[in-house]
Amino acid sequence: MAGEFRSEAGFRISPIDPLGRTIEPVVLDAAEEIGQRAVHYAEKLVGDPALATNLLEESAAAVSRVLRSQQAQNDIHVHDLPAYLFRAFIRRVNKLRRRQLA
Repeated sequence: MAGEFRSEAGFRISPIDPLGRTIEPVVLDAAEEIGQRAVHYAEKLVGDPALATNLLEESAAAVSRVLRSQQAQNDIHVHDLPAYLFRAFIRRVNKLRRRQLA
């Protein structure tokens, strides 16, 4: 696919999430850093690697939106971006998992 990001490990993250929102390059780098482990972990919980990857892309887009709003206000608070992104991702996975169990 055009515009996809490929890490050395072969893990791909699109710079645009499934909902059409843009992911900032710095967040894309953080997603690559945590991607392989995070998707593997989520796959155990939700059972589908494609769904887990979509959740990671959606989380990356949401974190990008937070970073853009903080930069617009000159109010940078995210100190550990990979950890922040991972936590946002796990929240989405847990929310989906609760819906599946209900």
